[in-house]
Amino acid sequence: MIYPINDFSPQTAVAVPFSLEILESAPSPVRYIPHDRSVVVSEQPRTVVRQIAKSKSTRELLFDATAEAKHWTSQVAMRLDPQARLSFFRQLDRLHDESEWFEGDRPIALESYKSFVRAYLCGSIGGKPALALAQDGRLIAIWQNGADKLTIEFFPRDKVRYLVSRTDDGARERFAGDTSSGRLPQVLSPFKGACWFNGS
Repeated sequence: MIYPINDFSPQTAVAVPFSLEILESAPSPVRYIPHDRSVVVSEQPRTVVRQIAKSKSTRELLFDATAEAKHWTSQVAMRLDPQARLSFFRQLDRLHDESEWFEGDRPIALESYKSFVRAYLCGSIGGKPALALAQDGRLIAIWQNGADKLTIEFFPRDKVRYLVSRTDDGARERFAGDTSSGRLPQVLSPFKGACWFNGS
């Protein structure tokens, strides 16, 4: 039930007692309009003007995604090494280079990027990985140690998928799994994960 409001301000709201006369005199509610429409209602309650939202260009999408990720990074910058922060910003710029963008790809997914940065901050990962984007925008970090490679894909809520590719006695081995970023050091310890994160 919706009650008419009098004397409305950000701090105060006084409800008028309900009566049948008020209910009957209230104008019919404006029907639901999807979120990608903007609605302008004139002084006459039944006059509604719709404006179709203009779709963003590729350049605008890439700029917005980069700016959003950098803005969030700046909020946790006090916990980031200045060099690491600069490196992240440069990689974000490279990931969203319009001249190398493929039609149909999505910009970086912010929640995936947050999982990557949090893993870095808590020490679950380190070093200087190369960054790439999955087609749906999830962030992928790649560490190389000679012929061996570690690939980690970051999902929202600090979930990760890892792939270890290494050579042992001339035979190529691959190990993959899903875990949380906090568990990465334990999960990767049999594969000498520190050799990637220490940059050695």
